[in-house]
Amino acid sequence: EVRRHIHRSTLFVLREVYETVKSIAEGCQQVSDMYLFATNYTHPLNIDVFESHQIEATFSVVKYLKENWTADVSKFVSMHLRDVGKGDFDLHQSIPHVYDVLKIRRLINLITIMME
Repeated sequence: EVRRHIHRSTLFVLREVYETVKSIAEGCQQVSDMYLFATNYTHPLNIDVFESHQIEATFSVVKYLKENWTADVSKFVSMHLRDVGKGDFDLHQSIPHVYDVLKIRRLINLITIMME
């Protein structure tokens, strides 16, 4: 009885879920290591040059976050969970009241929190 309750209440019952969260955590670490502003100046710069460097650095990080990172997160989830099939981690679940009680919803919420 206790074992069944633990199995139903925890997310990490499958290796695929662990691998998904691990990949997401590594991606989040990579993003947290990025610099939103350019800081590697060896000499003083003209204000216009400085501003253009800052805009370029910020734009490249924002572009990565909007395009590559969200695509990578989707790829991690689908790559690791594609073979799980039907059940608590069914990626193809489209019925809202069923989705609300499945573990995939909790996993997606966890991933969202990790990304924030």
